[in-house]
Amino acid sequence: MRHSHYGVLPVSIRQNSNILFVLACGFLFVGCDAFSPPDAVFVVREETNQLTSNVSNAVEAELDNSFGNPHQLVAWLKLPVDFGGVMGATEESTLEGPLNKFPVTFDTEADEKFIAQFQNDDGDFKFGESGARLDWMTGEYAGKSMQVIGYDAETQLLTTKEKVEVPPAAGDTFVLSAGDTLKSGRALYMEHCLHCHGVSGDGNGPTALYLNPRPRDYRLGQFKFKSTKPAEKVRQEGLGRVIKYGIPGTYMPSFLLLEDEELYAIVEYVRWLSMRGELEYRVDQELVLASGLTNKIIAERKADGDDSEEIQEEIDEAVANMPVLFDDLAGQLAESWLLAEEEGSLIVPAVARVEDSFESRARGRKFFLEKCTNCHGHKGRGNGSMTEDYQKNEETGELYAEPGLFDIWGNSVKPRNLTQGVYRGGRRPVDLFYRLYGGIGPSKMPNFATTDPQILWDTVNYVLHVPFETPGEYIEVDKEYFESKKKSGGDEEKAADEEAATTETKQTATGSTESSDQG
Repeated sequence: MRHSHYGVLPVSIRQNSNILFVLACGFLFVGCDAFSPPDAVFVVREETNQLTSNVSNAVEAELDNSFGNPHQLVAWLKLPVDFGGVMGATEESTLEGPLNKFPVTFDTEADEKFIAQFQNDDGDFKFGESGARLDWMTGEYAGKSMQVIGYDAETQLLTTKEKVEVPPAAGDTFVLSAGDTLKSGRALYMEHCLHCHGVSGDGNGPTALYLNPRPRDYRLGQFKFKSTKPAEKVRQEGLGRVIKYGIPGTYMPSFLLLEDEELYAIVEYVRWLSMRGELEYRVDQELVLASGLTNKIIAERKADGDDSEEIQEEIDEAVANMPVLFDDLAGQLAESWLLAEEEGSLIVPAVARVEDSFESRARGRKFFLEKCTNCHGHKGRGNGSMTEDYQKNEETGELYAEPGLFDIWGNSVKPRNLTQGVYRGGRRPVDLFYRLYGGIGPSKMPNFATTDPQILWDTVNYVLHVPFETPGEYIEVDKEYFESKKKSGGDEEKAADEEAATTETKQTATGSTESSDQG
């Protein structure tokens, strides 16, 4: 590990050519107790540990190469993360060496960042007592670092402490103060998020065992509350909204008092952690499902008489191809995260919200009875029939040991009790439209993307009204629905709802708590 008078250098960069070089100056962790625990490590998935030792070690080595560790992060430029820093390029120079000045240029966005970061109120450019770190990305000095100590806006000449005999060529690229956003995000994450979500973002921090619902595990790249279409990733803005306002009814607090740049840094660090975890998951899926390189499968193959030398060749080939596998899967992963930021991925209601009226809510009530009661129950108390049935685990193909619903992380979930008026994904009407149109995939709540948007708005109006619904308010709608079900041979029992009402009253009186729920 490289050191300087700044201390340990914690952020490195990985280019597509797999060249690693240190990018940023030393940085002090800030944790829950104002320091980073010395034993903080990124843990690997259980599936990684199930691989043969050679393959498992190769996966861990490539993870270190691509992402680093909690004390020295790696900015892999293949990933669509704003790692921080100001990108620039040199222009043709007529100056002769030895020299420490060279003309530079920035694009519009980088120029704004450069000015915001280094220009003071007097219009002068300041780079700190020791200068700002500059890292060359391409050209004669690629992989080398310098310290910037001055800049002349009129001549666009950047001044460094170091002198060089040969001036950089026109078009050589560099980064100033690289990794600042990632470092800032890490410090804020260590201070505010680690105790619940864990160092690795696996939802297994020291307080996680005592929380219901469990903190989110980012490593599948899945988030419940988003504004994108069902198959798309969460957008930066959507994740930022959850962090800023929190999740009502859970232990996820609001960070509304943080500055916008601090919130942005946390978002980027969480996205980076999520990409790290999801890439490991995809690699494991490839090595387990496609190649069968687990200790268990290899042992079974040998017991069946498969040639040991051929098996070893498969293992050696997988190890040798690990960098290529990571690179290929990272490219696919990057595309999916980039796609989420495109306008076409955003859920945009095709029609404006339908006016909230009894007629609209009645139509919404009818849709609710037709599509939502299996989970939420006829009166919206979250006690539908599926909460009493045994569901199948999609990974193992076997039934869960307990009745009820389970999310993709294997946690028991309870459909939202809509009578409480608490909506975890946000209580704006458009937030509920997002939940209906896009579903809540990780919790198995289906999406209704193909449903008439006017009907979805009707349902939004109804759901928002459920906490204030009066007995018999929709008796005609219910009567028509149950009669049609009876004529079609359906058997809709309402006794479960009456029982739930009694149970709910008893639970409220005794102060018992609800389990994790979908919405």
